[in-house]
Amino acid sequence: MRYIARKKVAALLALITIMACPTAGSAGTSGFSPSFSSWGMTRDAVLGRIIAPGTAVGELSPRANPRYDNKIVNYLLSINSGLADSMTIVQAASLPARDYLFLRNRLMAVMERHGAISTAAFAETLGSVTKVYGKPHIQHEGSTTSYSFSGDKTTVLVQISKVGDRYECTVHYYARSLFRLLLTE
Repeated sequence: MRYIARKKVAALLALITIMACPTAGSAGTSGFSPSFSSWGMTRDAVLGRIIAPGTAVGELSPRANPRYDNKIVNYLLSINSGLADSMTIVQAASLPARDYLFLRNRLMAVMERHGAISTAAFAETLGSVTKVYGKPHIQHEGSTTSYSFSGDKTTVLVQISKVGDRYECTVHYYARSLFRLLLTE
């Protein structure tokens, strides 16, 4: 029975990949462009230029919020837990919801939380990233499929997971030099 369920998930993901061709269109309701590459901007610059005026924002620290879940933050903290003191997350109530990761007041990553998503919406999201970064490297692990892209200044990780009877999508954009910066310190 599990084998059949996996086959159905694999078939659905293959269909989504086919639908998400490079001409699939724009990022839809996303005001943050997949082609973003201005890493290192300050918090104030992001609030003034990237996050739309009037958008509700909140701020948190990974140290003060240990239950905060972000794949990039978790990975960075597993390398060096001391980084938590120099990290700030600005959460914007946009569509999709976005978390902007600042390390020492410099923008290093953005996470888009699409939440429950339709096949068509996922195809549009994946298509907009594919249009900018080309063909992804695809990896299947359990009920999660990851699409990895790499550009000159940006690395993108698009993840879709089967949760119960629906799919959830998260997109991580981060400075390609992020991990190199941490290793040279």
